[in-house]
Amino acid sequence: MFLKSAQIERQKREQLRVRTNSAITLQSACRRYLDLLSWRKSLSENWNGCSIVHFKYFFPYLVKVQAPEQSIGQLRLLHQRLPLLSNEELEEIEETIVNTFTLLVSDDDHNHNELEKEILVSLDKIFTLDNSVTFGRSHNQHFTAALVSLYRNGEVFALAYILKFSGRLSMKPLLTLFIDPKISIIQDSVSHHWLQEFDTFEKNLLTYLLDDKKYLKDLPNTDKLLLLSNISISLYQYPELKSNKNLTSKTALPLVQLALSAVSQKITIFDSDRLQVKKGPSENIVNANDPYAMEMDSPIDDITSVGCSISISSSFFDSLKPLFQLNNFRFFHELTPNNLIGYISALLHFASIIEGEQANSLKLNIDIHWILKEKNTDLILACFNSVSSLAFYDSFLQNRRVAEFLPSLIFTEQYRSWWDSLIVFQEFLSNIISLTSDEKFYKAIIISRDDLTNFIRFLKTFVIEVLFKYRDLSKPANYNPLFFMQQFKKSLSLLHMLYMKDLKLKILEKNFWILSGYDLEMGSISSAIPIIDKIHNDTFFYEHKEDDGESVDFLQNSKLVQLFKNNIPKKIVDFFYILAYAPFMVPFEKRAEIFHFFIEYDKHNNNVNEWFPTKAEGVISRDNMLFDSYNSFGNLTGTEFKRQFSVQFVNKFGETEAGIDGGGLTKELLTTLVASTFVPSEENRKNNKGLQLFKEAVDYKLYCNPEFFFKLQYERSHPKEKIPYACTNDEYLKISRFLGMVIGKCLYDNVLLDISFTSFFLNTCATLGSEYFKNLIGEKISVVGHNNSFDELKNLDLSLCRSLNYILVQTDPEKFENMSLLFTVDDLFYDEDGNTHHVEVPLLPPQRRSPNSALEPVPVTVNNKMQFVRLMTSFKLSKQTDLVMKYFVEGLFQVIKPYWLLLFNPFELQTLISGDDDAIDIDDLQRNVEYGGFLESDQTVHDLFTILREFSRTDRGKFVKFVTSSPKQPLLGFKELNPRFGIRNSGSDTSRLPTASTCVNLLKIPDYKDKELLREKLLYSINSKAGFDLS
Repeated sequence: MFLKSAQIERQKREQLRVRTNSAITLQSACRRYLDLLSWRKSLSENWNGCSIVHFKYFFPYLVKVQAPEQSIGQLRLLHQRLPLLSNEELEEIEETIVNTFTLLVSDDDHNHNELEKEILVSLDKIFTLDNSVTFGRSHNQHFTAALVSLYRNGEVFALAYILKFSGRLSMKPLLTLFIDPKISIIQDSVSHHWLQEFDTFEKNLLTYLLDDKKYLKDLPNTDKLLLLSNISISLYQYPELKSNKNLTSKTALPLVQLALSAVSQKITIFDSDRLQVKKGPSENIVNANDPYAMEMDSPIDDITSVGCSISISSSFFDSLKPLFQLNNFRFFHELTPNNLIGYISALLHFASIIEGEQANSLKLNIDIHWILKEKNTDLILACFNSVSSLAFYDSFLQNRRVAEFLPSLIFTEQYRSWWDSLIVFQEFLSNIISLTSDEKFYKAIIISRDDLTNFIRFLKTFVIEVLFKYRDLSKPANYNPLFFMQQFKKSLSLLHMLYMKDLKLKILEKNFWILSGYDLEMGSISSAIPIIDKIHNDTFFYEHKEDDGESVDFLQNSKLVQLFKNNIPKKIVDFFYILAYAPFMVPFEKRAEIFHFFIEYDKHNNNVNEWFPTKAEGVISRDNMLFDSYNSFGNLTGTEFKRQFSVQFVNKFGETEAGIDGGGLTKELLTTLVASTFVPSEENRKNNKGLQLFKEAVDYKLYCNPEFFFKLQYERSHPKEKIPYACTNDEYLKISRFLGMVIGKCLYDNVLLDISFTSFFLNTCATLGSEYFKNLIGEKISVVGHNNSFDELKNLDLSLCRSLNYILVQTDPEKFENMSLLFTVDDLFYDEDGNTHHVEVPLLPPQRRSPNSALEPVPVTVNNKMQFVRLMTSFKLSKQTDLVMKYFVEGLFQVIKPYWLLLFNPFELQTLISGDDDAIDIDDLQRNVEYGGFLESDQTVHDLFTILREFSRTDRGKFVKFVTSSPKQPLLGFKELNPRFGIRNSGSDTSRLPTASTCVNLLKIPDYKDKELLREKLLYSINSKAGFDLS
């Protein structure tokens, strides 16, 4: 107890001692501080500008407590002393002033503007006296942050010194300031006439970024876009800032190229005049001025990152456009070919990641003004030479060491200049294919024919290797697939285009395109079809689906690849990747078999051939075929439309025709409906209440009638005028969708049709299928290369094609003035009463010739002639029928899954629709006949096939059409005909003619037993198109 009490007493004495010592120390420190403060005040009051040591001692400590006027006076005294100081003394003063400035700016309780200005003036004088004076690293960062903070708080005077000192300041805060959309650094510089200073600031900033490319590439994509926008604004919107001639060609443009290439997210553009608001689970765009709109959130920022993409406003997009416009490009001739190629490549990459119509207009600008520019031969040759000069080009040609080069080619920067050249050359070649006639193709491509064939061989090998090996390559941790995927997609598309061109010009040897080593048995292929169907568990993928966005890394869908690995051997997986992205490398016959496998599997899944099916019923008047059919079957779903119909015909007298539909009447409905609706004639127009949904081109092939487009345009410009028409606009589009379903059912049921569509119509079907739907392996990626080209125009309007060719070769501006051509299209449409209505449609928005003049159509000149030709071609082959085609294709793909048809090019698709163009194979027909009342050994049967073998090709076609309604044999032979080709004995009356029931593919002939009599009667029947009426 005693010991514990003693211990407590000792602790108390120790605590008292510590408190006493602490009080003494604090009192001493306070006395010293007060003494120092008194001494500093004394020095400050008596300072005459002579002693720099005294200034350093008092100024930073008193600046916040003494009157600002006193501090300003001391600084002005210092200014007089500065020229007498040594470099070391100037550096000491600079450090003192910088620390003082940072201290003042951090003080939120006082306004020190005038004093801060004077400090900055002092620094400016120091740097003027000795340019070698620099900030210390830590002082630099703090001073830069303080200066930027002052400007951000509205003190514009700070900007003047940011611009002046930019070569000495820390650059990262300055970059943040430069790209801040809430700060108007460019406008402030111009309005205060700090032009030369801003030029120097921008050059310093861009030079820093060029020296640290990794930092630039690692910037967020939104920051890269903001940087590009401000560079564009400073270069092109403010002529006052163009004093530094070296800025564009040596600093800004290389940086623009680097930043454009480094953007690694897709970009969408929204209208600046609209707002985005929450409405249920999705987001909609509504007019900001709509009084009935929902309560709105705040306006959208000009640029925001949304998920995997970036959303920018149309006004922000407009700020970037000058970077793409050659007429703004002041230093075009100063750039070396390599720099120019790199810049154009960056423009193309950026255009490829923008989604929507703006991307098309941007790419059109690049194509016309950069790539297809007159006298650009040297640039294109430089691109090709760069592509073909590297060692791996020959390796790909010879298919050697390809696996060795592939990872470096895809994942490293080693071959970036090679990629730039490839990108530009591919774009050039794509444009030549699209814009040049077959006759002028070889001259237009610039390179030799041998170089072209070698390039095609290289491209084919490259595509195959990527399709087979990319999935298994080990990707670097920082790998962003956007750049490579976009460029590989372009390579795929170009390969499609070259394949289509080869079909016409025979550039390469026969069977060049067929991939060897993949002649797989159909059994192994068919076993994979359920897996493919599982991938497409949603049977209909259209643009309104939320998950319908294009996959960035479309060759490396991990879920898809895993599904394949677990269920299908690699060789089969490779085969399906080829089918999805380069189907022309698989023989057409093999693809046709796969197509029929898909249909049979689908029929099984949807119980199409069940014993007692539920049939959609329709009573169809032969005088009102289109509208009765549409009213009976137009509202069916795709699955319902695939199943059997129950059709009852009513003749022209209003009497119900006899017959039970076991499939034959449905076939007759389909073939008759196609003949009465697709084939244009005055009789069909009259029967269809004035509607003519299809037109004939120069070669008598069919395409969607553009009249509906002009009707819509007319109604928009004449909203109060009522036009008599057979149906409403909505009904017209639904009928178009229904007709697409009719063609789909014919394909599904293997009903051949005696019609031919134009290649540009079939091109559009394939293109829309590729753009809006998922391909064979479940990826939504558009790589279809058979786009509509200028050469297609001659099949639509030969005189227009010749006129456009004439325009392209003209170089005299006066000729264009004399022609008085405008960017407009004049056309007409018919109403229900047969009256015509004329419509004028602008190809470009009208413009004002002067600020106060009226809007006028844009004239065609020597400078914009190529743009006119491209827009006119696109309008005639695509735009004027786009809306109707979308509905037609939607109907087609309700019945035929889009990924089935994406296996075929347009010519092959025509073969699926109407049959094989090859001569009728009589031996194949004889092997696949079913007889009724005849034996194969009977004299009449023997005579029939002897006569058919003696027939001309034309007469054979007439015979097959007489029996089956199509003059061509089925794609995979007569074994595919359903019902089978039948020959029935119609009796012993040899005076009767042969007749046919085309709905069931049945030929009925008397037992003539006389070859010449049979020949005579048969020729009469097939040439008079006799049918039921002569039975």
